[in-house]
This record gives sequence, C-alpha cells and structure tokens, in this order.
Amino acid sequence: MLGEVTELWRFPIKSMGGEAVRRLELDADGVAGDRRFAVRDVETGLIASAKRPGRWGALLTCRAETTDGGNVLVTLPDGASFIADDPALAAALGELTGRRVVVEHVDDRHPDASGDYEAEFPELEHVRLRGRMAFPTTMATDARSYVDLAAVHLMTTSTIGAVASISGSDSVTSGRFRPNVVIDTGTDAEFVEDDWAGSVLQLGFDVVLTRVTQAARCIMTSVAQPGLPRDNRILQSIAREHRVLTDDVGPMPCAGLFSEVAAAGVIAAGDTVAIAEATPAR
Repeated sequence: MLGEVTELWRFPIKSMGGEAVRRLELDADGVAGDRRFAVRDVETGLIASAKRPGRWGALLTCRAETTDGGNVLVTLPDGASFIADDPALAAALGELTGRRVVVEHVDDRHPDASGDYEAEFPELEHVRLRGRMAFPTTMATDARSYVDLAAVHLMTTSTIGAVASISGSDSVTSGRFRPNVVIDTGTDAEFVEDDWAGSVLQLGFDVVLTRVTQAARCIMTSVAQPGLPRDNRILQSIAREHRVLTDDVGPMPCAGLFSEVAAAGVIAAGDTVAIAEATPAR
C-alpha cells in the first residue's frame, strides 16, 4: 500500500474555488462534475484561466459547488449566488472581471471542451519557460472537460509538507495545488510520488489510473485566493529544489502527479492507494 485517500476535491468551473467531498466518481473523462464548465472571453475567444492572474484571478474568489439536484451553484465574493447556466451569472462575472464573458458547459449537446487559455510564467532560475503563452485545453488527454493536461490530479501529504519546508511558507495547503485527490503518505518522505510515475495505480476497489506522470507546476501555486495570500516563494522553491526534465520545454518545477482513468468507479476518503497488478483494457 502506498497510502490512503485523505481529501477529495471537485472543481465544477475552471479556475473557481471548488468543493471538498467524501466520494468521487471517476470515468473516462476524469472526475464526474469536475471542470465541466468554463468561462470564455467573448472578445478574445480564450478560455478564462487564473493562470493569467492579472486578468482572471478574481475567478478564484468565486465558489462553485454541486447542489443535491445536480446543478452547479456559483457564489460570488459579495455573496450573490447563481446557477451556472443562468445568463445572469455571465453578466455578474463580467462586472467582477471587467470582461464580457459567457459560461460554457460540456455535455451531450456540446461535447467539445476545446479552446486556448493563457498562462503566465514568472522568471525562475533554471527554468526556460517564461512570459505569457497560450495553450490548448485537454492538451494531453482525451477527457471531455476543461482540464489543462490530464483527467485526474493527485497530491500526497509528503509533498505538501516538503514544499512547506523548502519554501518556508506557512500557507502551503492542498488548496495551493487544486488536486482532485490527496493521498496520506505521512510527512517523512519528500516528493514520494516521484517513484510512482510510470506505474499503474489502484484506488479503492475499482478505480485504476494509468499514464501517471509528474505534474509540472505553474503560477497557480503562488497566487492569492480565499484564505491564502500571494506567496511567490512556493513556486520559486519548487523550481529551485525539484525540477524534472521534460521533452518539450526543458526543466520544469514539479510536484504531484497527473493521470488518466483506465477503470472507472467510485473512490472515497479512507480508500487505499496501491500499485495495480495489471492494466485493465479500456
């Protein structure tokens, strides 16, 4: 056994605050209900991402949560609430961000979650990628959702503790990384999940994850969000202490894992995480 599931998170709308849950359903599109909505800039046509915090950081002050009836309820920082498909939400988000926007949803009628988003990369020692760049959503996954690179995002308590230690920051929490699954691996081993890259992971009884790769980190780890101040030390310390060489852009600061769903099912807090004995056919 590698560890136990200790936190589960779902983010119904890309770049908004999400919801902690006790159970998650996973399928070929990743976490059910996760990042199935996104905000799009009408003028530029780009998907809004808080990876460009100067323009879209205000989205992080909004909270999106799933109601008992299956709707997504968005609460703005002033306390006003809207159902995600209410046209009034787009108007309110326009006032919040100063941009004219629409809110999109991936479903059977609109199966395409494609689009580009902009990300800003601060200057970091030993890292070549810097400046503002545009990337396609679902760049390395077949999942139907507004994720950036992969269907499922994992973190461990060991790595969260390691980042807190090397950065000297007292505001390093799982919320800095916005994972779907946090795995309790204790606090002794640093970046323990590095050894899991390339493996097949079993979560609980049914869920199997493949294409497990180390997760490159970006400015989102350091931006301000409710309860967490801006703290540039977090990304800087990961870049200094834990870089992974990538084929495309050279060394990148990495912490956590990205993965794809090979076998669907439900996971819950307390479920075990282990190396799977075999890869199931999809």
